[in-house]
Parts: sequence; structure tokens; C-alpha cells
Amino acid sequence: MDYGPLDVAVVVPTKNRPALLARLVSALLAQTSPPAELIVVDQSATDQSRRAVERLVAEAGPAGRPELVYVLDPSIDGAAAARNDGLRRARAPLVAFLDDDGIPDAAALEILAGALRDAPELLGVGGIITTYARPAPRAVALSRLFHPGPFWDERQPVYWDWARVARGQRVPTGKLNGGLMVCRRDALLAEGGFDPRYRGPSVGEDVEISQRLERHAPGRALALVGGAWLAHASAGEWKRSERDLEFELVATTYRYRKNMPKDAATRLAYGAFVAGLFALGLARSVRGRSAAPLRSVLRGVRCVRADYAGCPFLAGPKGRAESS
Repeated sequence: MDYGPLDVAVVVPTKNRPALLARLVSALLAQTSPPAELIVVDQSATDQSRRAVERLVAEAGPAGRPELVYVLDPSIDGAAAARNDGLRRARAPLVAFLDDDGIPDAAALEILAGALRDAPELLGVGGIITTYARPAPRAVALSRLFHPGPFWDERQPVYWDWARVARGQRVPTGKLNGGLMVCRRDALLAEGGFDPRYRGPSVGEDVEISQRLERHAPGRALALVGGAWLAHASAGEWKRSERDLEFELVATTYRYRKNMPKDAATRLAYGAFVAGLFALGLARSVRGRSAAPLRSVLRGVRCVRADYAGCPFLAGPKGRAESS
């Protein structure tokens, strides 16, 4: 099927960030090929963001004015649920998901939609983040050591060297980023959308849906695309939290148990990942003369054993949303 450059619905989850949302909407309205639909799923307690977005869309010229669907519903719990709400409302064959704190390059949607048009085997494509700084060599080496095989995030080196990726160049990946990703609507619906167990400020729901899409055509279903640049204000707020080791252990274990093969190689890789988190927690505890980092890892272990009860970003046993 030939997708025109405007046959894209953009879904933006947001909560209590009117200034960031308005900045993003302005960037979307200025795209070289604006989307056919703009679906904002707002979990705020007030309509401040809605009024700003409606004004911006009304002021756009007819050629660049998408159909606006604005959902204001504080009862929606988290980004994954908001994305699913937007996905169900979308009518375009391609659905783009963006975080409200990102700024896509002016040609980003056109480039991503074009990649899906030109490569029918692709189910989803992602933008390349330009605002993630390369860590120190030692940190990179340790990360590679303790994130072997499928636990390594192959997106990061692409982000660090984004300027070396040519416009339109497709870089195979097994992980898309919710900050800017475009997928075939039918493929997402066939997978049931984003996992409904994610809630609140979820960690890793974009990687989890990527894993399910990737199973359809391993190594060929997903790609990052050069030229679809994204300036992202956040590298994941959870990574700067005192509970970062706990969150990483829980999020990764959930995806491992749900989606990854349990062959010997993957089991060994998972064991190395867990050992690495314990080693990092111990090193931080010794360096900071505090047991808090090691306790963070142990909290993650307890959370996993309790089927994620008490996790702030996953519903607990039997789908209950447990408080943390």
C-alpha cells in the first residue's frame, strides 16, 4: 500500500506540562509534511494545555492544520495507557508517538513515513536523538560488559554519533524510543498495543512493544532513520532517580520474562546483567559510604519476586495497580 506523506496520526501523551506541549505542537505544525491527525491525550487536572493547543492549531494555515482530537482525562494512568487511547482513536495507517518534551526536526515525520513507504517489511521506525552525550569510555566499557547480547541498548551509539548517519539511512534496531517512533497502525493493533500493565511514569514500554513487533521479522522489522532528528529534554527521568538500579532491574526482568527466549545464551546474558547491577550497587555503596544503592537493587529483587507488587510503573498481581 502506498502511504502518502500526510497519512500519519500523531499521538502525544502529556500531563501538567503546558509549555513543553505547546512547544512540541508548534514543531509539529511546522513539519515539512504535517500529520493528518493530532491526538493529544492529556492527563492533567486542568484545561490549560488544551486551550493552548487549540489556539495553536486554529492559527495554523489550512495546509498545515491537522484534525485535532484532544482528550482531557485525568483518570488515564500513565504514558502507555495514553498511547493506547490515542492508538484506538487514530484512523491514519501510520501512527507516530512523541513525548511532550521532545522537538523533532522539521522533516522528521516526512522521513519516517517515507521509510515505511519504501520498505514494506518494516513495521516501525524511530527518530535519532541528538541530545544524549557520550559517556566516559570506562562507563561505556562497563555497560557493554554487563549488558551482553539482547540486554545491550544498540540505540545509544547511534545517538552519540548521530551526525554520522546520513539522511534516510536506515539503521536496524530491536528497540524504538517513545520520544519519536512511527509504526504501522495495523501491526500495533494486532499486538494489542502497548502493554496495559505499564502505568504512571512507565519505564521501558517502548522497548517492550518493540520486542513484540521485532518477532515478526527479526532484524528487519524495526529501524532508526537518519535525518529524523529529535532533541529530547529527558534521557529518562528514572535514570537520575535514587531508585534507578531498582527500576532498571524490574523493567528489564519484566521484558526478559515476557518476551525473550530462555535458551542457555540468553539466561547467561541475563545473569551477567543482574550480577552487573549488584556490582554497581555495591561499588556505589562503598564509594558513597551508604547502603542505599545496594538496597535499591534488593528492592528490585523483592519487587520481581512479588510479581511487581509495589512497583510504581507496573500493575501488580492480577493487574492491580499497587502503590509504591
